[in-house]
Formats: sequence, structure tokens, C-alpha cells
Amino acid sequence: MPVFYYLKEEQILQRDVPAPEANVLPNVSWGRPEVFFTPAYWMTQHWMREGNLPPRSHGLGETLEEEVVACLLGGHGIPAEVGLAAFERLRSRGLISSPCPDSDVLSKIEGLSDASPRDRTQNSLVGSSELARLQ
Repeated sequence: MPVFYYLKEEQILQRDVPAPEANVLPNVSWGRPEVFFTPAYWMTQHWMREGNLPPRSHGLGETLEEEVVACLLGGHGIPAEVGLAAFERLRSRGLISSPCPDSDVLSKIEGLSDASPRDRTQNSLVGSSELARLQ
């Protein structure tokens, strides 16, 4: 098994790593640590910085789900104020942490009954807020 060596605080550390051709996910190989954007690159960068990162950095959410929603709402072309306001509203109503209703539930909400299943799924945030209002 390959070994990754690195220097940290004047001490040489080592970690066992998968072979570069090993799949870490279907069709995603581990890769080499010196090749940008491979899983090996990101993992070894993390190891070399462990303990040196501030406890909190550049995050809006308190959970992974909240971070994903914040990223989706802050997409290209969306003013920051709009994305932040939408994120805070969803979080304050508890709609990020609750599971999204399925399309059958959304189809019963007024205004979404004529939407296709794809549209209902894409509009699940709107449907979730309407569902919460109805409950």
C-alpha cells in the first residue's frame, strides 16, 4: 500500500493511502496527491492543514444540509442579499432540516397541481413552505 509522507511542525508524518488507480466511488479513482482536484489531492491537503484551520470559516449554515442550501441559493447571477434573505427565511421556518415532501404531497398544494413531476420536484422548496403554512 502506498504511503503519503509530509512534514508538520518539524515532524515527518505518514499516512497509508489507496493506490492511485483504486476507486473511491464508482468511476472515481483516488488519484495522486500532486495532481490537482483528485480525491488524493484534497485529502492530503486536509491532512497537512489539520489543526491549523480556524474552528469556523466562511460558512453560513450549521449543518451540511444548510451549507448546500446556502450554496444553491447563492448561485451565479443571484444578488447576495436575495440569496441570504431566502436562506435565513428557510432556516428560520425550519424548512432546511425537515425532509422535503414527495411529489404526491406537492401535487395537492394549490398552484402546483398542474405542474409536471419534474417541476414539482424543482419547486420543492416552495412546496415545502406552502405545506408548512397549511399545517
